Amino acid sequence: MSSIHDRYVRAEEMLPWNAAKLVRGAPVVPEWLDAGRFAYQRHTAEGLERVEVEVAGGTGRPSDARGQADEAHEADPATLPSPDGRWAAFVKDHDLWLRALESGEERRLTTDGEPYWDYAGSPEGNMSAVSDKVYGLIHAPVAVWSPDSRRLLTHKLDQRGVPDTPMLWHAPPDGITPRLFTYRQNRPGDPVVVSSQLVVIDVEIGAVTDFEHPVQSAT
Repeated sequence: MSSIHDRYVRAEEMLPWNAAKLVRGAPVVPEWLDAGRFAYQRHTAEGLERVEVEVAGGTGRPSDARGQADEAHEADPATLPSPDGRWAAFVKDHDLWLRALESGEERRLTTDGEPYWDYAGSPEGNMSAVSDKVYGLIHAPVAVWSPDSRRLLTHKLDQRGVPDTPMLWHAPPDGITPRLFTYRQNRPGDPVVVSSQLVVIDVEIGAVTDFEHPVQSAT
């Protein structure tokens, strides 16, 4: 029987950042070029490759072209570029914003976001929320562009009333005093759970429309 150390080493190999080194071509994140075509990037033995796919025929071919959205996202991973390369959506002050990639001008798309009742975020129900706070990480919005770059589908995430879970960092690198962090996490039997309301945003006129469906649990 293997030792506890050997088991932990084996388990560590399955962590996402290690398992990703063993699998090429996943995941597929489409960048819609028009109603009948999309492009995506995949990792091959030779490096990163861009593939354009014809939806009707189900055929794909390598392309030397680099999408504007790919370049914009690499320049700022905290943004979600539009398929046409004109815009980049991002989160600031709990609201969703839009930046014109050519001019750099920024425009606020929503105005009623607040702490734990915010747009395009992710639930805090795992320890990665603490890592984000420790290292100051900002992620791209949880949203999807329409193929014509006119609309964004996202959600307003409600974590109000969800209890805090404490986590103590016993030996932070900047000193010997432990640091306390909290993140919001549901427990069995909680009367209030994380929920979300889908919304559609027309980026041209700034209209925000609730998606007509029951509010869903986001856990």
